[in-house]
Amino acid sequence: MDLTLRYFHKLKRTCKEPFTGLPEPWNHSGLEPPRTGTTQDWIITGLDPHRTGSTQYWIHTGLDPLRTGSTQDWIHSGLEPLRTGTTQDWNHPGLDPHWTGSTKDWIKTGLDRLRTGSTQDWIH
Repeated sequence: MDLTLRYFHKLKRTCKEPFTGLPEPWNHSGLEPPRTGTTQDWIITGLDPHRTGSTQYWIHTGLDPLRTGSTQDWIHSGLEPLRTGTTQDWNHPGLDPHWTGSTKDWIKTGLDRLRTGSTQDWIH
């Protein structure tokens, strides 16, 4: 077993979600464009592939496991707890308050404006 496969085999054992394969080339960001939850994309980031809220994946990122808006998880990241679009929370990270895809907010983050999974936005 080469080192790459051994690395992902080790990750497989630490993840409760099924491990389906190696990451795609664009996955150095760790984000899967369509966010379908395939573990080959998510597992390297430590995020729960299906966003089920298992805390072993989410808690160390400071994100609320179920995105329920508990402020102790969200507030320090500068993200608005319930994603309601209050600009005082969203604007400083450059995220669109209502996730409407306005390019002035999203483009500098490199994230797909509407999270459609277009790789030109996500790849970097």
